[in-house]
Amino acid sequence: MLGLPLFVFALDFVLLLVTYLVLAPIVPNRLGEVAVSPARFAAWISLVKVPMALAYTLVLGWRGVMALTTGEVPDPPVQKGWRRTLVKVRDWAADAAWSVMAALIVFDHVADPGNAHVWQLVAVTAVGPFLLPKSVKGLFWSLRWWWRRRHTYHARHTRPDEEFTNV
Repeated sequence: MLGLPLFVFALDFVLLLVTYLVLAPIVPNRLGEVAVSPARFAAWISLVKVPMALAYTLVLGWRGVMALTTGEVPDPPVQKGWRRTLVKVRDWAADAAWSVMAALIVFDHVADPGNAHVWQLVAVTAVGPFLLPKSVKGLFWSLRWWWRRRHTYHARHTRPDEEFTNV
């Protein structure tokens, strides 16, 4: 349980760093100082975001409180249909809100982003780490779709039986 803050920091840091590194060559004039030193800004924003994420986890998730007090993590309730979607949207919205608040704190009080527009940086900070895993997932899905549509591909369950009759 003590490794949770480190894990949250590392995950946020990597997602923000990759987002900034991907966007730095594309729009360097829009990112300002963030394009010059993306690791510094990703570290600051991730560091500011960690207490918010932990507070959300402890307040909203009774399982987190139980895990801290008893050391055992109870199984989550099974969510189906629209309830699962609502929980995902709630978590995504909360994560976006933390990102926006952390970015505003860092860009206004901690580190100067230079000549960049702050609201564009805040939007990139909030949306980039959300879209990055989704884009990678979409890329793998399209590669899998292409791989299965090839003429030479045969799924394991559709192989001819004569291969297995030589036993």
